[in-house]
Amino acid sequence: MKIIDLGWPISNEMTVFPGDPVPSVRTVASVEADGAAVSVLSFGSHTGTHMDAPAHITAGGKTLEAFPCEMFFGLAQVIDVTKCTGQKIEKSHIEKAVNEAGAVDFILLRTGWSARWRKDSYLRGYPVPSEEAALLLVSLGLKGIGIDALSVDAAECGACENHKILLGRDILIIENMRNLELVAGEPFCFTALPLSFENADGAPVRVMAVL
Repeated sequence: MKIIDLGWPISNEMTVFPGDPVPSVRTVASVEADGAAVSVLSFGSHTGTHMDAPAHITAGGKTLEAFPCEMFFGLAQVIDVTKCTGQKIEKSHIEKAVNEAGAVDFILLRTGWSARWRKDSYLRGYPVPSEEAALLLVSLGLKGIGIDALSVDAAECGACENHKILLGRDILIIENMRNLELVAGEPFCFTALPLSFENADGAPVRVMAVL
């Protein structure tokens, strides 16, 4: 069995969505001075590799703790859309791969954008699904959609249409993934466990591929 981490660790220097809180990780006690190490963590609910809940964009929408635990486990399939740089991910770009994937719980879109992590270019220009592509994904009865880029919508897109299409059908969104090139090919066992807290509109998530 091989396990691959598909998420970024939270750090002080990490990339965040424009306008989001800057994360802070600091040591307040050490083994040498205090007998035990303690850190203080401060970050927004959509920091780093994270999961969006319907409550993220809809007043009164479902929060993460309202979903059954089964929503965070299942079979996943990576779809390579690296050729879509500079354009939208159209239905025609993913339809064949979706059909070949069969019955899976999660579709993970590999844009290749994770290579730009911690660079200014990571924040703009990444490919996102078109409305037709998003509706195709909705039709599959998935638990979630993942992407190795900042968002499933453009950073400057105030309408967040893809968020509305997906989260409006209780399809969870996982953003800022990495290492998707390591799990291309056949479907694999997948786990995406969000940080547990009350009224979670979203949360940093630990995502793993179990091969």
